[in-house]
Amino acid sequence: MYKIVITGSVHPYKEEEKRLLEELPNVEVKVKNAESDVELLNLVKDADIIMTDLSIIDENILNNCKNLKLIVQYGAGYDNIDIKTATENGVKVCNVPAYSEEVAEHTMALMFALARNLKRADIHVREQCLWDYTQIDAFKIKNKTFGVIGYSRIGSIVSKLAYGLGMKVVAYDPYVNKVEEFVEMVSFDELLQRSDVISLHVPLTEETHHLISDRQVSLMKENVILINTSRGGVVDELAILNALKNKKIYGVGLDVMENEPNIRGNELLNYDNVLITPHMAWKSEEASRNVELGAVEEVKRFITGKELKNRIN
Repeated sequence: MYKIVITGSVHPYKEEEKRLLEELPNVEVKVKNAESDVELLNLVKDADIIMTDLSIIDENILNNCKNLKLIVQYGAGYDNIDIKTATENGVKVCNVPAYSEEVAEHTMALMFALARNLKRADIHVREQCLWDYTQIDAFKIKNKTFGVIGYSRIGSIVSKLAYGLGMKVVAYDPYVNKVEEFVEMVSFDELLQRSDVISLHVPLTEETHHLISDRQVSLMKENVILINTSRGGVVDELAILNALKNKKIYGVGLDVMENEPNIRGNELLNYDNVLITPHMAWKSEEASRNVELGAVEEVKRFITGKELKNRIN
C-alpha cells in the first residue's frame, strides 16, 4: 500500500489528482494543507509519497518519515526541500517544470513595462492627471543586449523571445555547453558589463544565494534593467536598493522577493521604476492543470517502476 499525501498546494485540481491516483492499485491518498510544522509532520510521518508546492520539507521532516520514498514538487523551484538529506535518506525528489512559456512571457512583459516606463506613465495620468510625456523616460529595445543568467528551459525560451525582438543575446551558465547559434556564451562578469537587460533564471542554492549583490551591481551599466523571475534569494535586495538610491539602475522587475510574502515595509515598494508582481510569472489556467497532471504522472511512473521524467537527485 502506497500512502500519498498532497499538502501545501495552491493548485485548484487536487480532487482530480486524488481521483486519478486512486485509479492505481494499493494506493491511499490524503489531501490536506498543514497550518504548522507540527501538523505537517503528523500529516506526512507515515507517507510513502509527498506531493507539495509550498511545504517546507526539511531535515526534521525527512528524518521522521521512515517510509518516505518520493517527493514530487509542483513546479520548477525546489528550495523548500532539503535535497541533501533527502538524498542521504534514499528519498527521490522530482519537480514538474510545466510552465516555462508563462515565465518567459512574464519576463518579457516586465522588460517592456520597465523600458517604456508604463508604471510611472500610468501614475502620472491616473493619480496626478498629468498629460505630459516629457517627464517620462523610455528607451528602445531593438539592438540592445539581453543577458540571460541561467540557460535553463526558461532561459532558452526567453533568449528566443529577446532575439526575435532584434536584441543581441548573451548568456552565462557554467553547466551548459550547447546553446542556440544566436546566443553568445560569456563569463558572468562580461555579461554584467555588456547587458542592457539582465534576466535571472537559476534555482536558489547555496551557490546562487545573493548571486546579484554589491560587486555585481557595480559592474552593470548605469541604465540597466534587472529582472528576477527565479527566486527572491538570488538577489540581494539591499544592494539593489542602494543602486536605486544612487540612480545606478534604470529599472527593476521582480516576481519574487527575499522574504515573500512578508513585504510590508520593504523600501523597494517606494520606487516607481521598480515593478513587483506576487510570484505569478508561472500562472495560467493551462499551467495549473499541466503542473498537477504532470505531478500525477510522476507518481504513476514511480509506482509502476518507470524512470522519473524530472528527477532532481
